[in-house]
Amino acid sequence: MPASFTLSLIEPAVELAGEHPTSSLIANILAAGRELLRHPVELLDGVGATLIELAARG
Repeated sequence: MPASFTLSLIEPAVELAGEHPTSSLIANILAAGRELLRHPVELLDGVGATLIELAARG
């Protein structure tokens, strides 16, 4: 998921930069994506049980 999220950040950056984003901008976006990968997913209270219930429903 973070990889696709990182890509979704790069696409608008290209648009906002007028088709010429700087390499440092892209590097910063990639660094943010790598940082996201370092953190475990933390579910909000009740989300785990909800996912189990939804999975059981098929």
